Amino acid sequence: MTLQISFESKPAPSDVQVLADGIKAYAKEKKALTPWDYFAFFIRDQDNTIMGGCDGNALYGCLYIDQLWVSEPIRHSGWGSKLIHAALDYGKKRGCTFANVDTMDWEALDFYQKLGFTVELERTGFHKNSVSYSLRRELLESEQSKAKGDSLITDLEILLATSKDYPVIQNMARFYVYDLSRECGFISEDWACPSDGLYDSFDFKCYFEDPSRRAYLIKVGHELAGFALLNQEGTSPKTDWNMGEFFILAKFQGKGIAQHVAYQLWNMHPGVWEVSVIPENIKALNFWRKAISKFSHGDYVEKVCQISYDTHQPNRHILSFQASLD
Repeated sequence: MTLQISFESKPAPSDVQVLADGIKAYAKEKKALTPWDYFAFFIRDQDNTIMGGCDGNALYGCLYIDQLWVSEPIRHSGWGSKLIHAALDYGKKRGCTFANVDTMDWEALDFYQKLGFTVELERTGFHKNSVSYSLRRELLESEQSKAKGDSLITDLEILLATSKDYPVIQNMARFYVYDLSRECGFISEDWACPSDGLYDSFDFKCYFEDPSRRAYLIKVGHELAGFALLNQEGTSPKTDWNMGEFFILAKFQGKGIAQHVAYQLWNMHPGVWEVSVIPENIKALNFWRKAISKFSHGDYVEKVCQISYDTHQPNRHILSFQASLD
């Protein structure tokens, strides 16, 4: 048998299919995995002209989003988000557990992060110092985790706190600061553990004295699960409500409770909302991007602003959106 390698700049589709068929057969032989499914969604005008679209494939439980393009006349009007949500819904129906997309630093990194994707891999070495990011978004929870979360949410209560709850929230705030220190602890010495071994927090008494503020206790059954403190001090004069402080105890994190509480609070207080996040607090930033994107169907604005009350880290990610009364 005489073999050789030939270069073909425009290979015939039938020849490329030989490679795909070989990979599919090997996957079936080794792991009994089904072949991947290609998909595409298009935006068309009244003349059937393609104005945008996305494509990819569902492969071994992962939804790969390959190409996304929206033409200039309809760009920045929500069509990109609609395409991604259509692809994600397709992935869920195909049983995919997560979605993957790759983008360059000068392309759509912020766009995908706003839709709940998080950076899983960063690659350097591209021409002109470009950086490539591989992003991931979970699609399906495990059945056990979902069942547990559903049962907890059934017992969830969001209670307007009174002055007698002030010391309770102040005590929980010690754990709030401890949690924050995981990612923000090296911003300044102010984050160091005190010499007595007890983390301390800002005094939240104003949330019980100022009628424009709201303090809420979060309980699961009869057990404390966290707190939420709302104020009306945003970076924009149009802001009606700002998520001042938000905390879920470690035991109840990762169960869907935080998202459910946030949705309830936004529905209870319609208007223009802001959520402010310290840049180093990556975990919280990813959570709020995902929660707000889902709640607002991608209709929110994120920008980095400078604030005056933190001299060590004056930058904040400000996420703003509208919560409408249903």
